[in-house]
Amino acid sequence: MRIVREAIMNYIQDLTDGYFSKPREGFPGELSAFDHDIAKMVERAQVYGHVEILRPSIEYLLAHPEIDLEHFGSADNWAWENDEVRALLVHIRKRLWPDVGPLFAGAPPGVELVPAPGREWNYSMPAVLPED
Repeated sequence: MRIVREAIMNYIQDLTDGYFSKPREGFPGELSAFDHDIAKMVERAQVYGHVEILRPSIEYLLAHPEIDLEHFGSADNWAWENDEVRALLVHIRKRLWPDVGPLFAGAPPGVELVPAPGREWNYSMPAVLPED
């Protein structure tokens, strides 16, 4: 599955920038503060037909510690650190898929994040590209 990197980046930034609720000033002490926003993120993904990218892309990012996630979370209101974004992704994974097992390095197989082709990605565009 070739997932457009900017697609999952936009969904994550909706959370970190406070799109669904009042913008936050700084990383919250409790990740449960994002639970309402996580539900809204899933609703938005359902509207645009992108639900299928959420779990594999989040697991891909978590399973690749060499990927710096700072720019995935950086938003207009707060500059997020790599470890803060990772903590949020772990929380999202636990919240949405509570029965999944531990992640392993390099998981999930067959998933890659690829840059958006051509112009800037928006929600009305496909989030998965055809295989080469």
